[in-house]
Amino acid sequence: MEAPTYYGRLLEYGTSKMRPHPWLRPAVAQKGEEAINVFTTDLNRRIDATIKKLAQQNKGK
Repeated sequence: MEAPTYYGRLLEYGTSKMRPHPWLRPAVAQKGEEAINVFTTDLNRRIDATIKKLAQQNKGK
C-alpha cells in the first residue's frame, strides 16, 4: 500500500486520465506565512518548556 501522500500528489499534478486539482500550492500561497508563524511560536514555546524542565531536573542532582 502506498503512503497517504501518494494520492495528494495525484490530485495536485493530475494523471494521464485525470486533470490536476491543485490543493497544496494554493494553500501554501494563501496560508503559508501564517503556518510558519504558528509553527515557530509553538516550537519556541516547547523549547522554552524543555529548557525549564531540564533545569529543574539538574537542580535535583
